Amino acid sequence: MFRATSVSPTRHFCLGLNIIILLVYLVGVSHGQDTTPFIRPKEQTDTEGLDNHDQVVQFVDLSGLGSGFEFSDSSTLEIQLLQDLPIWTLHQQQYLETSNGNTFKPTGYFVGESEDHLISCHLLRYVSSDEITVTTGVVQDREDHVWYEMKPNSGGKDTVTAIHDEDMPLHGDPVMPSVWDQLSNLNLKQIGVNLQSSLSNRLGDWISRQESITRIDVMVIWTHDAECEKSLLATGCTLNSTTLANMEAAVDLMVNDGNTVFYTNSGTNLVFNLIHKQRDTSGYRVTDSTIALDHMRLGTNNLGYIGDLR
Repeated sequence: MFRATSVSPTRHFCLGLNIIILLVYLVGVSHGQDTTPFIRPKEQTDTEGLDNHDQVVQFVDLSGLGSGFEFSDSSTLEIQLLQDLPIWTLHQQQYLETSNGNTFKPTGYFVGESEDHLISCHLLRYVSSDEITVTTGVVQDREDHVWYEMKPNSGGKDTVTAIHDEDMPLHGDPVMPSVWDQLSNLNLKQIGVNLQSSLSNRLGDWISRQESITRIDVMVIWTHDAECEKSLLATGCTLNSTTLANMEAAVDLMVNDGNTVFYTNSGTNLVFNLIHKQRDTSGYRVTDSTIALDHMRLGTNNLGYIGDLR
């Protein structure tokens, strides 16, 4: 037997409304709408590539950023790098526009800070010519004086390295004393202050009058051992396409960070233009950074080929 039942128009409307809400929710989830990109710690079940390091190195899960570059256009980014760290919410930095409305924000590049300005982050996603995707960057905790470097290892697994301020690599003193030091040694420090202030003011006035943007072409050549270090490998390691992609991403991040400092944050109308990057082909080993710069400039110690790249 069949029994007919009646359904009120109100019930039809409620059912229809529930279905519409469900569909809207599913569509929003499937397209990632209204979701904040995030970075989370990863369970440390695999320690390959994490040994032989002085700093604390752990794997990190970057899947919450998605597979593309969309995260870099998000207004906020959530980051928890280690299990014992809080979740930081970082707000994307605003970028200065040129007179024609353009900005110098590269695709896949995120720069942000927490509301209290104690946590900052700059993050870059890079795709190599071999279609290897690399995500690299640095998070700085100004309150606890810790830097967290994110980069893949030689196997392409994403890692985070915690480095305290006191463990940051030191840089040597300048080979030649600065004008400031010479004036101080002559007990003419106040003259140095006045001279520095005058030059700064004149430079600022000159920059403010410039309507065009000054571009500085940059060429980056790195050694075999530098590429090893960037992928958490020992000196003299075996290089591959992944270590190359990791180093190329590090170079791009360096240039983008420079543009953030000089153009976006300082408003100096100065940008760096990366025109060439490559691994050294001569087997050169750096013993002193100052001497290495002389070798590059003069084309000595098997670095003569660099002159042909200019």
